[in-house]
Amino acid sequence: MKSRVLLRVAAAFILLGSGLISLGCTYNRMQLESGKTYTIERVESNPIYISWVRAREKNKEMIVTGLLRSHSTYTQGTGHVDVAVIGPGGEPLGKTGVDYNPKTFLRGSRGKESRFEARLPFIPPDGSRIRVTVHFSPEIEKSDL
Repeated sequence: MKSRVLLRVAAAFILLGSGLISLGCTYNRMQLESGKTYTIERVESNPIYISWVRAREKNKEMIVTGLLRSHSTYTQGTGHVDVAVIGPGGEPLGKTGVDYNPKTFLRGSRGKESRFEARLPFIPPDGSRIRVTVHFSPEIEKSDL
């Protein structure tokens, strides 16, 4: 009996340590052509979530693009995406907010995903973290007012 409990506790620690159990954020590392490495942090959200994020350098700018999807069959409302850059020492370097398009998600059709693109007017130093957060508010029907 004790060995089963110990086995379950050990399995939970292994899953937690390997990152298979989400704690509110998803991280991945990205190396650009210039050789700089960044950590991309996707903050968990519901009903819209960040499916993927890419970053690239172009003309002394950092361009962050991504894809949003919905957990629900139908999601409509207002919102935006915040992109923040945090330096290797933990200091904030910059932040911008951008709209995503389209705003309506219809699962099973062409409108089941939205895209965003954010431009930051600087190139972050090697080892920086790019944090992406979705802010969503459900649309209020006029009949509910």
